[in-house]
Amino acid sequence: MGWSGGGRPVLDVAGGAEAMTPWAALSRPLWAAQRIRRERSASWSSLPCPSVSVGNLAFGGRGKTPLVAALALRAQTEGLRPGILTRGYGARRVGAAHPLVLVSSTEASAVAAPWLQLLSDGVQHQPAWCWAPRSGDEAAWLAAACPGVPVAVHPRRERGARALLERFDVDVLFLDDAFQSAVGRDLDLVLIDPERDAPLARRSGLLREPPDALSRADLVVVVGCPGAEGPVSPCSASPPEHWVQLERRAGELRRLDDGAPVVPEELGPVWVAAGVGRPATVRRLAEHAGVAVSGRILTRDHRAPSALSRVVANPLRRRRTVLVTEKDAVGWARARPPSPETVVLGHQLKGVEAVWQRVAASLLSMAGRPCGWRDDGEKDHA
Repeated sequence: MGWSGGGRPVLDVAGGAEAMTPWAALSRPLWAAQRIRRERSASWSSLPCPSVSVGNLAFGGRGKTPLVAALALRAQTEGLRPGILTRGYGARRVGAAHPLVLVSSTEASAVAAPWLQLLSDGVQHQPAWCWAPRSGDEAAWLAAACPGVPVAVHPRRERGARALLERFDVDVLFLDDAFQSAVGRDLDLVLIDPERDAPLARRSGLLREPPDALSRADLVVVVGCPGAEGPVSPCSASPPEHWVQLERRAGELRRLDDGAPVVPEELGPVWVAAGVGRPATVRRLAEHAGVAVSGRILTRDHRAPSALSRVVANPLRRRRTVLVTEKDAVGWARARPPSPETVVLGHQLKGVEAVWQRVAASLLSMAGRPCGWRDDGEKDHA
């Protein structure tokens, strides 16, 4: 272990990573499968537009989906026409023959409570929570949180891209959780948690790939929480210019039933029901926003809350409020009628502009700049 630039102690990505990973024995079969898959990368399908993958080495809870949304919205402000590809975790139709393509039917200025926003597949117009069983909660949230940005849902990203381009003109594709996907893409952004992931953390959990896989990333994005130790320092195996740091921030609090704003002072102690990779992160964000947290209700990721979760939550609601994330709100809102005593905590990322500048520079430097890119950075829609 060594020190880099005066930050926290880090490991060289190329050495010692397995020693700091208690889950290494369980992870190795996954790593072997990923190596076999990468050996076949020459046969992977390519995507028809410039593409940016946002992924990680661990399992969930790193902020991939919020970063995809933030980058797509940022691209939109530059006059680009982004699209999003997602696998559709938790969807009942994930193996369906034809991809599902959703887009928000609501004006951008009206987006406040994504779980209540109207989405359309070109035929039906329904609130986001109605689409969740077919699309998965993340896909429904992405389409609602990114008005005007089409979201294609299918395990095979190239099929999702084709379906998306059949209906929409798209300049750039953002792929949610695709670092291990068997599809060609132009840029790979990999997110790591400085408190949980090698090479920055002293102990790491179950990984999809070993830490040296960071060498394949075009940009490593370190996503920390308010009050976390820092700043972090890049490990010696990766140039500093290939690292950027983001900070999670709590967003607005809103009521689940109607999306009305809530201020922390109006709430008593809450119980956190977070079906995310690391519920403790949600608790920290809530407390940083001034919300008193009493405890946690176990609930499942990428699923509507189980009957047991609701049984546990119901008696608590007589005395306390239940707090969920915006992603989980897509599932919790399916309870009819949704409880007015359940509140939803928004999520923000500080520092996205630095990530966008790296992404934009890379896209503009691509040879030929397909899909209307010009040398001056303007879009050519003619």
